Amino acid sequence: MKLKLATVGIFFGLSAGAPALAAPPQVTLALPSTTLTFSWAYVAQGIGAWKKQGLDVNVQFIRGLGAMNAMLGGNVEFAVSSGPTIISAIARGQKPVVIGTPIKKLLNEIVVSKAIAAKTGPKASLVERAMALKGKTIAIDSVNSIEQAYAKYVLAEAHLDPNKEVTFTPVAPPAMAPALQAGRIDAFASLPPWTTQAELKGVGVRYVSSPAGDLPGLQPIMQTGIVARTGYCEQHKDICKKFAAGALAALRYIHEQPDKAFALVKDKFKTMDPAVLKSVFASVRAATGEDLKSSDEPVQKAQNLAVVAGSLHEAEKLAPPAFHTVYTNDYQP
Repeated sequence: MKLKLATVGIFFGLSAGAPALAAPPQVTLALPSTTLTFSWAYVAQGIGAWKKQGLDVNVQFIRGLGAMNAMLGGNVEFAVSSGPTIISAIARGQKPVVIGTPIKKLLNEIVVSKAIAAKTGPKASLVERAMALKGKTIAIDSVNSIEQAYAKYVLAEAHLDPNKEVTFTPVAPPAMAPALQAGRIDAFASLPPWTTQAELKGVGVRYVSSPAGDLPGLQPIMQTGIVARTGYCEQHKDICKKFAAGALAALRYIHEQPDKAFALVKDKFKTMDPAVLKSVFASVRAATGEDLKSSDEPVQKAQNLAVVAGSLHEAEKLAPPAFHTVYTNDYQP
């Protein structure tokens, strides 16, 4: 009995003297919309990729440019934004820097009403399809988003003035197909799964689709970039390295274990047809990089999209030597 008591005493003595484990650093990642484009973030959460790196990441949805603005304002540490939005912000003196590019191919699409498609089908030339949008109302996720830039780029193919010859109206992606069906809009520019679902349900017709091969001159592109404020990662190198390592683990999981990755993503879209989701996930997986590395060519294509769409003026363009100010690969494994 004395031996047992002594053992217990030693145990409690060691416990009392042991230092408390430090809580993992907490950071927030802001996503601008709810689409499968951000599958890597959902997967990173699902497999505990950031927790394994010793990082507590809270993922928040902050619509449209709000995600970027929250990061620039110091309300969140990381955000995801489109390449054109990032370049426009940098050109105008704001201070985001890309620490990783998870999506390297354009996934944007335009869906139109059946009435428009009946007059000029998706097999017509891109110029003819763009002309059919003249005078129409096009829904977008938010003003100055990549969805609006994409629609403006398409309109420019027919030399239409997007500020005068069409009407853009912000609509949350899940509400776009119902708005199209009700006749409140004539078309919408968005991303899968919303575009895919609208067509498969017979609500509209996918009219312009980069995944299907439209606008090949914009590939490869910085579709999305993970951004932090300039200077943040210099001050928090360990956090940025852990964040990038967790994101990279998610990319690899998507490519190496697609069925398991899809099961995690599906939980975020429980009301959507699983068959639709599976089809879309395959397209997103094909556009997802196997690494996070950024490079000049995708930045150049994103800038071209921004300029033609009118969200970046010609005089504001970054010269190629300045592309290194857009991104860094210093924090990747």
